[in-house]
Amino acid sequence: MTLKEFLDKSPVNFFAALTVEQELLNAGFERLTPIHKWELKPGGRYYMMQNGSAIFAFIMGTGVRPIIGGDLPVPAFHIISAHSDSPCFRVKPDCEMLSDGRMLKLNTEVYGGPILYTWFDRPLSLAGRVVKRSIHPLHPAWDLVRFDEPMMTIPHLAIHFNRQVNEGNPLSKQKDMLPVVGRLPEGEEGGELPGPLTVLSGEEPVQRVEPAAYRGGATVRYPIAQIGDTAAAHRHLRIAAPYRDRVLHVAVVSPRRLATGAHQEDGAVVLADFPGMPGVDAALYPHRAPWRPPRVVPVSKDGRIALPEDLRDGGPLEVLLAVDDPWSAAEWPDWPDRRDANRLTCPAPCVPASDDPAEELLSRVLAGEADAAR
Repeated sequence: MTLKEFLDKSPVNFFAALTVEQELLNAGFERLTPIHKWELKPGGRYYMMQNGSAIFAFIMGTGVRPIIGGDLPVPAFHIISAHSDSPCFRVKPDCEMLSDGRMLKLNTEVYGGPILYTWFDRPLSLAGRVVKRSIHPLHPAWDLVRFDEPMMTIPHLAIHFNRQVNEGNPLSKQKDMLPVVGRLPEGEEGGELPGPLTVLSGEEPVQRVEPAAYRGGATVRYPIAQIGDTAAAHRHLRIAAPYRDRVLHVAVVSPRRLATGAHQEDGAVVLADFPGMPGVDAALYPHRAPWRPPRVVPVSKDGRIALPEDLRDGGPLEVLLAVDDPWSAAEWPDWPDRRDANRLTCPAPCVPASDDPAEELLSRVLAGEADAAR
């Protein structure tokens, strides 16, 4: 088989593995599986396939090498390996996207490190593995598919709409690199689709996400993974959805860690590196009165938490931050988990104020300011 023939038969890694497997079978190799005992023989030819995309083949040695006057033992073995990358665009589940002018696009993600500009304005097709539901939830079924005819293209914006294209043009893999299949005829998208989701940074719209072209019943799907690049560029986003003649805020995208540190200043806890987002609450836990329930206080957009009177100069605090979620009513824990990314320790002197002398004494014992024997 020539290299050209091999490439023609192997548009993606799964087909390449099948092509290699057929060549091994033609050469007398026997397939092994890890769930069965191997009966290997000197001089035998064997191979094993993993995930349908990798092949390991070997020939058992005979242990000796004939030489003049006898046999020479061969204690060593030889290994030859090869690896090939296959940069491509993987089609996501629920991939159909209906855009302006009823143009149907596919939602994809980039695999590997392709040179993006080489993918523009050329005929593209589909090949690869499709995973399907089976009767066993832990063992899905799959099939290989391949379409040899051109099906789509990734169009480049005409220079009339981007005069700076030849001066350097950063590309978004989730917006600029989506393949276009064609124009959807009237009435084939399953009914009237709602408008796009609007992604907001502060009050400024930074992206719109169109609904998927097809839907089941009354369910409308939005390919929310498209906002990945936008979320990486903005620490806080809000997502608004159209509902009849109104727009509703339905989600908040926030960093996993809302602050990197905290200190007390002028009767307030001041957060370091706070993203300046609204709707964040803080639960305050006094170190030297851990039996008290947490005090929940809103966080201002500049990252300040006004301390209740009894916690001012009240010793160190554990601060637990959380974004207010109207869709999920969660209770504050009795004490924050040390593994929580939004748990912060705020050092400070003294102990919490209390009208109960016994409680104040116990707080001083925890602070090392009094003897527990009293």
